Amino acid sequence: MNLQKIPTEIRHRPQYQSRPISISSNPYRVECIKYLSRYATTDKELSKLDQIRLSLSDMFQTYQNESRVLYHMTVTYFQPDTYNHTNTGINRFFVNLYLKKLLPYLFQSRHYNRQSLRNLQPIAYVFADEHESKPVEQSDPIRLLPKTYAFAARLHHHAILAIHPDTQERFETLLGTNTIRQFSKQVMTSDLREAEPMRVLYATKMLHKYEDFLTFPDKF
Repeated sequence: MNLQKIPTEIRHRPQYQSRPISISSNPYRVECIKYLSRYATTDKELSKLDQIRLSLSDMFQTYQNESRVLYHMTVTYFQPDTYNHTNTGINRFFVNLYLKKLLPYLFQSRHYNRQSLRNLQPIAYVFADEHESKPVEQSDPIRLLPKTYAFAARLHHHAILAIHPDTQERFETLLGTNTIRQFSKQVMTSDLREAEPMRVLYATKMLHKYEDFLTFPDKF
């Protein structure tokens, strides 16, 4: 999903009917505004980008109020020796990992798009983040070899997932560190833990640079 295509006020997905809640007066939302800006006291004083990030937090708070359970998943990837990963490349990899490995594991079936299962799928938003930004020259005390560089494991993903209660028990078998590595040898590390809606603010800290983020399911 491209950042320029989404509104500041993000509507939550339609398979749930929201119970009336007053997000604007929610103290939790006030804390989110404080997290986003040292000076803003209302959402209108935030930048457009931070208003979008706040709306994402509002959306996940709504899912949480509707009995979905939220989780934060971090996935890092083994880095090639000769180049840095691109956002497009790791997004393509995550799509395959999620659709071909994670969802079949969760439902114990590859037919997770059947209507009876589709509404049970996790609602997931996946954002790119980065570690170090530049390759580092490797030292050679003898200086007989050509210069070599170590490329940082630069790009990784933060996924915020809203899990349906009917699939929570199965999903929680993946809680902890490096549990996602069972699905692919290209995964270097993973971490999965329960989260609060505000965690999406951390997950989107590089949204200004990597505007194209992933959402699942793609449509209803």
